[in-house]
Amino acid sequence: MNAEAASVLSGTTLPSYEESVQEHYTRILRYILNWTHNTQLAEDLTQETFMRAYRAWAKLRPDSTIDHWLTRVAASAIHAYFRKRSHREGWLSLEEIVEAEERRDILQARDEILEEACIERISLQAAFLQLPPHARETLRLLAEGLTYQQIADLQRSTIGAVASRVSRARTMLTKALSDKKPEAPVCATPKRGTC
Repeated sequence: MNAEAASVLSGTTLPSYEESVQEHYTRILRYILNWTHNTQLAEDLTQETFMRAYRAWAKLRPDSTIDHWLTRVAASAIHAYFRKRSHREGWLSLEEIVEAEERRDILQARDEILEEACIERISLQAAFLQLPPHARETLRLLAEGLTYQQIADLQRSTIGAVASRVSRARTMLTKALSDKKPEAPVCATPKRGTC
C-alpha cells in the first residue's frame, strides 16, 4: 500500500514531497552541518537525504512525523558517508580524531548549556506563575517594551504604583528563584573554616 492510499484510509493526508522539501530543507541542512562542520559536504548530504526521501516517499506511513523521519534519513546519510570514507581512507589521522573529539566536546558543552538554560527558563516560568496576577501583568507589559507611563495608563494607576509593583514582583521572583537553588552541604562535624 503506498502513502497516498494509506493516508486516504486513515483519514490523514501527507504533505507533498515538494512541500516537505521547502519546509524542512534548512533544518536538515543545519542538522547535517552540525555533524560535518563542512558547508559543501553538508549541502551534498542534504541533497542525498532528500533523494533518499524521494525514493522512499511512497512507503512513508501517514502516521509518521515527517520531521522525525527526515532526520532519521539524514542521520543515515551521514553515517553512510563516514562509514564509506573510513573504509576508503583506512585509518583516521590523529588530527581528525582530535578534531572529532573537540567537536564532540563542544557539542556536549552546548547541549549542557542549553539544558541548563531550559531548566532555568522552566524555573523562571514557575516562579512567574506564583506571582499575583496584577504583578504578572505588570511585568509582562514591561517585557513587551511598554514604558511605566503606558503601563500606568493601561492599568489606570500612577507611575509610582507601577514602579512599586515592578520592584515587589522582581523581589518575589528573585526570592522564589534563590529558594530553588541547591544549598551548600551541611557539615556533620563543623570546624572553623572547613566542612
